[in-house]
Amino acid sequence: MATTTVLRSAARRLSCSAASSIITREVTGYHNLTIDGYKATSRKLSGRWSAASQTFEAAGYNWRVTYQPNNNSWSEYIDLYLEHVHDDHHGPDSADRRLRADDPVEIKLSLLDKAGNPSGYLKDDRFTVRFEITVIKSWTESTAAGSINNNGTIRSVSLARGIVVPPSDLHEHLNNLLWKKQGTDVTVDVGGEAFEAHMWLLAARSPVFETELLAAAKEMVPSGGIRPHMKIQDMEPRVFKAMLHFMYTDSLPAMEEEEAMAMTHGLVAAAHRYKMERMMLDSNLPHASI
Repeated sequence: MATTTVLRSAARRLSCSAASSIITREVTGYHNLTIDGYKATSRKLSGRWSAASQTFEAAGYNWRVTYQPNNNSWSEYIDLYLEHVHDDHHGPDSADRRLRADDPVEIKLSLLDKAGNPSGYLKDDRFTVRFEITVIKSWTESTAAGSINNNGTIRSVSLARGIVVPPSDLHEHLNNLLWKKQGTDVTVDVGGEAFEAHMWLLAARSPVFETELLAAAKEMVPSGGIRPHMKIQDMEPRVFKAMLHFMYTDSLPAMEEEEAMAMTHGLVAAAHRYKMERMMLDSNLPHASI
């Protein structure tokens, strides 16, 4: 009897064993904000005037930028305020998307030219600012042992994990790959403007591109492996650039309402042309027919 009591006690102690881990990772996201018509806002508007960007996602959180061109204290400078936006109605993962006041955040700003390359000057009354946002995120991983039968014997000893997976940031990494032009292997000429891209991604996103790229690649083989080059007719460069952004990130770039309306016909036509059904249903693309 005394031996049975000892075994039962040992079994209970074993079943209560558990372990946990706190995991931290740096998550980086990017967003390009374009200011078009800088002179008008800097000269004709009061120092209290400001405009806010659309809400965008970066590093797993939602953000918004407020643009104030006339700083009351420093007339030669403009102000750009980056604000974390939390939606209480976001859904069951709403708490995971709330940035705490003490969460480490690092922000880097850079000016870009029309081609998306780092630049340091204003051209054609417009400029683009790239926000690089890095957040240190943490989540937990825990393990626990099994249970005991009614007679006090061990039923099983198994590990149960509870892992909180951070939001997907694949689109941010692919967008960064496009922006840095790393490993690009095809050049697409649209209206005299050259775009560098990755054949494998274009082929994966569009069956039309897949067919055209395979044909282009076969033509390049006899010439000694020269970089494939494609030329697209009857499309505006800005429309192709927006479509390229969608192919890499699964969303259209942020645009002013006027610009979006002006590009609607071209974007819908491009989506039909390259059989990109998801792009035609994108919430940022106004409905239109061709």
